[in-house]
Amino acid sequence: DLSGMSFWILHGDCDITVPYLQSERLNDHLLDYVPAENIHYEIAPGMGHASDPLYSDGHLAELDQFLKEKLSD
Repeated sequence: DLSGMSFWILHGDCDITVPYLQSERLNDHLLDYVPAENIHYEIAPGMGHASDPLYSDGHLAELDQFLKEKLSD
């Protein structure tokens, strides 16, 4: 049962290692089992696989906030 789990998905749309459509499919399938509010799904424009900007202060702050909210539940 995945319904109580939370997921953070951030994928660059210029990723040539793992196509972002894989994350899109993962998100779509998760929505069959997990409430939408438990999923953060974001496509990062212009980012490749593990691009440094994916680890920007802004993205890391969003991840930190997501984890604080989900872990305090």
